[in-house]
Amino acid sequence: MAALTFALAAACGAADNFTAAQTALYNQCETSPPATQVRACSTAIDSKAFKGMELAGLHVNRANAYDANGDKGSALKDYNRALELAAHYSSRKKTMIRRSRITMQRCASIPRMLPP
Repeated sequence: MAALTFALAAACGAADNFTAAQTALYNQCETSPPATQVRACSTAIDSKAFKGMELAGLHVNRANAYDANGDKGSALKDYNRALELAAHYSSRKKTMIRRSRITMQRCASIPRMLPP
């Protein structure tokens, strides 16, 4: 998914316009292991150096890290934010599919109220 995110940013011409500092921030977010990826992506997002699809990609990367770390609620928030930022791009469909999967997992973890 991280490679897809960077590819989408590159397709929109974003990667060509990265400064060295932006490239370093983006790469840290994209390549860090899940245990440290949330912090790396948060640093990049909080830098305010990214907009549009670049920022959407960072949110997807952070959402993937939250998901890998078992924090489904935070992952869902970031996937929703990525959807808002990427409303007109093809990654929207893939993000919606991923968000649906997490929603289903969250619903499945709720104890049943009725006996079987």
